[in-house]
Amino acid sequence: MLSLYLALIPEPSDKEKFDKLYNSYRDKMYATAMSVLHNPSLAEEAVSESFFKIAKKFALFSEISGKKTRSLIVIIVRNTAIDILRKERPEKSEPLGEIAEYSDSVAFPDVRAVLEGGTAELLEAIDSLDSIYSDALKLKYIFGYGSADIGGLLGISEKGAATRIYRAKIMLKEKLEEMGYEID
Repeated sequence: MLSLYLALIPEPSDKEKFDKLYNSYRDKMYATAMSVLHNPSLAEEAVSESFFKIAKKFALFSEISGKKTRSLIVIIVRNTAIDILRKERPEKSEPLGEIAEYSDSVAFPDVRAVLEGGTAELLEAIDSLDSIYSDALKLKYIFGYGSADIGGLLGISEKGAATRIYRAKIMLKEKLEEMGYEID
């Protein structure tokens, strides 16, 4: 399977990095997928699909080891596993829907500035959101990805990624107001 992923990566130096990533994170990815799916064959499918997504967007990976890379990989495999679970149980899935006019002009907290300041309360508030929303915020503000890259990594459309970010910001604003922060 590794050779299939390597075929998607044009640069020889990136192939070596991907090989290292594959060998370093495969077991962690499988454990993460199993925690969501509770089915070995579906977990293998989630890991395989996740590596395919990673290989297609490998230029986004600047380093192989580190907390950011580990977090990114866990986000990708968890979302892939959730998508597989939804396909297996379609009656329980909720449609994400679309927002007709996506706008970033609504007043939201300056998440990037607060995150860079290391505010534990903000990270706690983000982590308290449903994973599909917290993952979208983390990919946007911690990793700095745009909606197109987020969509590619999570296996959703660019508009779907923008919608998740929009909804996550609204939820985060409400959560921070509940915690006593004044948001303009």
